[in-house]
Amino acid sequence: MSTRVKIIYYDLQKTEEMDPIKNHDLYTDRDKLDCCLKIVNRSHDAPVDQVERLFRKEMLLARKVAKNCDVRKACRSYIALVGLVAAVCLYLLVANLTSPTLSLRSFRNKPDAKSRCFYAQKDEESPSIKENLLKNITFHLDDGSIAYRNKWVGFRGMEQVNCPMALAAPTLNRIYPRQINRTFTHEIMKDAQNCSYFVNKYGFGRYPRPVQMEEDFPIAFVILFHKDLDQVLFLLRAIYRPHNAYCLTVDTKSSVKLHAATRAIVRCLPNVFLSSKLEDIVYGGLSRLMADLNCFKDLMNHPVKWKYILNTPGQQFPLRTNLELVQILKLFAGTNDILGTAEADWERKRHRYVHQYVTNVTTGQLEVRPTKRRHRPLPFGMKAVKCSAYGAFSRQFVHFVLTNQLAKDVLEWSKSIYSPDEMYWGVLNYNRVDPAPGGFSGKPNENPWLSSFSEWEASQGGKLRCRSKFVRGICIFSPADLPVLVKKVYLFANKFHITHHPAALHCLDQWIYNNSVSLSFINETMYLDILKKRWKRRNSILQNL
Repeated sequence: MSTRVKIIYYDLQKTEEMDPIKNHDLYTDRDKLDCCLKIVNRSHDAPVDQVERLFRKEMLLARKVAKNCDVRKACRSYIALVGLVAAVCLYLLVANLTSPTLSLRSFRNKPDAKSRCFYAQKDEESPSIKENLLKNITFHLDDGSIAYRNKWVGFRGMEQVNCPMALAAPTLNRIYPRQINRTFTHEIMKDAQNCSYFVNKYGFGRYPRPVQMEEDFPIAFVILFHKDLDQVLFLLRAIYRPHNAYCLTVDTKSSVKLHAATRAIVRCLPNVFLSSKLEDIVYGGLSRLMADLNCFKDLMNHPVKWKYILNTPGQQFPLRTNLELVQILKLFAGTNDILGTAEADWERKRHRYVHQYVTNVTTGQLEVRPTKRRHRPLPFGMKAVKCSAYGAFSRQFVHFVLTNQLAKDVLEWSKSIYSPDEMYWGVLNYNRVDPAPGGFSGKPNENPWLSSFSEWEASQGGKLRCRSKFVRGICIFSPADLPVLVKKVYLFANKFHITHHPAALHCLDQWIYNNSVSLSFINETMYLDILKKRWKRRNSILQNL
């Protein structure tokens, strides 16, 4: 820049202060310099006052151009905004015309405050609104084709799998897809921000209205999990009914995203809630049992007056429809379905020695390990009974567990043993000191158990019957196992992995849905024959269930 231009430029900086036009700071030094260059080119020998006038003229012209540009930009932004709003409205209109309408107006209710997780927000909705939501949450579907058309049965993307063939006779696992398009936690959390959209997308209203028998016999479910939220949703959808109650309990070691997504889910389903107290689950530790007991306490205060509690992990799947579950539980006549087996010699060490939590120096995780100290025997001379962590518990039995002093003493004794969730229920159900409601007074191994079916590697012929693999001694079911599973009399099958032959879950869900729509009934004669031993040795019969 020449010396003359510099002088004019810096002199004009002073004259600019007298300019009556405001907002000179909107213009950069570059703009002012351009004006100076234009003035110098047009008047090499002009006096200063003429230069000032020329400068003002150029600056006014530049300001007008800038204003015109701003107007054009604003117009373009406004047009783009209007177009976006129109596109959203068109999308909502099309979605409303092509999707079945939910009878639920808002899914933002939660269960009552006593049943809420400790970090859930306070519910400001009135109880009457919650009751209306619980009654109206289901779709009114008479034809199962609507659920298939909306892809609410099985996994999306697996519609071409030949499930009738898989269910009819053993097939080779390699002919089925080994992977599915997973729905990850962040997607579920995003979908649950709009509850109506969430319920519609994931098909929680896919079943017809429950029959009167189902509504008169509500069931409570406890679901424990620590990962694979999409598989948990798949299970929850299969067993979901608006008149039941569902308690979800999540391992505190699970990811923050999984906890946040679970909270978002329970906000959208009025009769599903998060346990008021979550546990850090340690394999073989007391926390596994406490997770169930925490949900049991919450369910006793829940507005749904359920008859039985069924507890399940997130990797089980039902073998019976809700109507069939009701029929079977009514045949229990108030008795509990709790496994009782004789202990092996190595299993007796689980309660003969005190166990404690120890940190694994390699993994940094807590583990339960035995000490050399002998553990005191059970109070009042009660006998240890090996059981399963899963069962069907009558309401009266749950009340006994939570309030009876003997049950509290057994719980205190269980704190120092290995895997108390596989001992506590059996001790109470088969004890003769203070018989529990619905308990069994005979030999534990004579009491039939129907709650859950597993194929154990250690059982006779277990390795031959499992068609895929074992994890911790339990078979992970695959499509080749389905013909055997659908013939079982059990309530649930354990276990399935969504990452391992998901076609098994896909076809089993299709089978459960078809049976639900067709109102399939159980063979009562078969179940009566199975349960007759239990009736002879039951501790009490609870009427009006």
